[in-house]
Parts: sequence; structure tokens; C-alpha cells
Amino acid sequence: TGHGIFSGTGPLGHLRAVASLFPEPVHVVVRADSGIEGLQDLMGRRVALGRVASGTRQTAIGLLEAAGIGIDRVTGLEEPTPQAALDALTAGRIDAVIEVVSAPWRQLEIEMHAARLALLPLDRPTIARAVADIHGLLPLDIPARTYPGQLAGVPTVAATALLVARDDVPD
Repeated sequence: TGHGIFSGTGPLGHLRAVASLFPEPVHVVVRADSGIEGLQDLMGRRVALGRVASGTRQTAIGLLEAAGIGIDRVTGLEEPTPQAALDALTAGRIDAVIEVVSAPWRQLEIEMHAARLALLPLDRPTIARAVADIHGLLPLDIPARTYPGQLAGVPTVAATALLVARDDVPD
């Protein structure tokens, strides 16, 4: 649509969605001993929101807003890579990581073997607002046992990875 951070490029009208490939759930990761139990607990915290101008960052900001948390209520950080964000979380330099990535996220799986990390479940009202407000999101549970020590499904939202083509590609 060419809105927000993409207003400089305008709409990408020459692209067409060919197929929906797979869901990419929003992972909200915290240290298991942090006392953080919901998105509202992220107020005043240091949160890796994804790289500037990335889809992850836009989704993370929209998700926080759906939970009633303005971006000015968290210390939104940019880490150079998702792995660097996980490393900072494990080391205690940040309080949470929000990342849009297919599950299982291999880097998180490895990190969970080394450190006590947990996925933060989203509450149903926040999920409903996020799905209504952020184009392309859908509700999704990360199934139980996707990650080490994760015994129950984790409610979240997901973006859908799309196969796209230029409009001049034959049907």
C-alpha cells in the first residue's frame, strides 16, 4: 500500500501474490525468570523490535499498540541480527525479543538449550485487535513442544510468507 515507512517507495502495484506459503508466527521471547507474563509487562522495558524498516519491526510496533502500549512506553532497540538480539536477552542486556520468523526458529531452539528462555503468550483481546488492525496477520498457536521445555501451545499471531511475482509474469 505504500504507507508508513514505505511511503517513500509508494505502493508496489507491479507485484502479485501467487501463493500463501507458510505462517511466520510472532515470537515474543523473554527470560523465564523475568516475571514478564504478558505484553503489558513490557512497558518501561528494553525490547528488541527488529531492524529499522523491517516487517518484523512494523509488526512488533503494531502488536504493542494492539496491547495498548505506545512505542514511547518501551525502549525499542535494534539489534544487528535476530541472533544478536537473543544473545543480548540471554546476557540480560535486554528484557524481550520480538521476532517474526517461522517455527521452529532454529536459533531460538539452540538458545533455549543453553538458557532459560520462554515464549510469551498473547492474550485473546490483543490477538483480536492485532488481526483487525494489522493487515495480513492471523491468529495462530505455536504448538506444544515446538521448543525445549514448551509444554503447552502459545497463542500468538502470524504473518504469512507469500510467493510473489511481477504482474508481467504469465499466469
